[in-house]
Amino acid sequence: MTMRSSPCEQDKLQRLVDQVEQRQFHREERMSSARAWLVQWLSTPQADLNGRKPASFLEHDDFDLILLGLLVKRQTSREWMRAP
Repeated sequence: MTMRSSPCEQDKLQRLVDQVEQRQFHREERMSSARAWLVQWLSTPQADLNGRKPASFLEHDDFDLILLGLLVKRQTSREWMRAP
C-alpha cells in the first residue's frame, strides 16, 4: 500500500496514527508501533465494511474523518463486548 504524500494528507494520516496511539489499538495486538498497526488495519478486509479494506477510503477528500469514525466504532464495539 502506498501512503499519500501531500502535506495535508500526511497531517491527516498522522492524526490517525495519533488516534491509534491514544486508543492503544496497537498494544492490544502486541504491536510496537501505532503506525505499523494502522498500515496493517488499512490493508485488512473488515467485516463491518462488507469485506472492503479501510484503505479504500483513502481516495476520499475526508478520508481521515471516515477512518476516524471506523476507529471509534471499533473501540466502542470492543468496549461493548467487554462490558459485564
